[in-house]
Amino acid sequence: MGSLGYNAITLKDSAANYEVYFPKEIKDGTLTIKDTDGNTVQTVDLGDTAAGKSGIVPFKWDGKDKDGEQLKDGYYSVTADYIDKDGVSATTQFGVYPVESIRYEDGTSYVKLGSVYYPLSDIVEFYEKS
Repeated sequence: MGSLGYNAITLKDSAANYEVYFPKEIKDGTLTIKDTDGNTVQTVDLGDTAAGKSGIVPFKWDGKDKDGEQLKDGYYSVTADYIDKDGVSATTQFGVYPVESIRYEDGTSYVKLGSVYYPLSDIVEFYEKS
């Protein structure tokens, strides 16, 4: 299955809605949000919030750090280290999705990743994962 990547979520107006793709069912793990300097600002326990789920899993972040302080609007990275239902450890990140479809409209090619179509010109990497 091919996948494409884009790895920054945008915190705007103190909120961010985003999706992370999990190829196999989640048993447990941690989702980590980092600022542009690589500092961990927030973590999410996947065992509590996403156990039993797979595929594209939606999340909502209120923009607060681990101390409950509101962070500035901007770009943040999201990664997830998790254990799947078979006990295998894996890592994924925001922006890695299966290519669900490709659409051609008004001279532009669009690729569907998660629930959104992106212009092919916005895609920076495509890789085949076995």
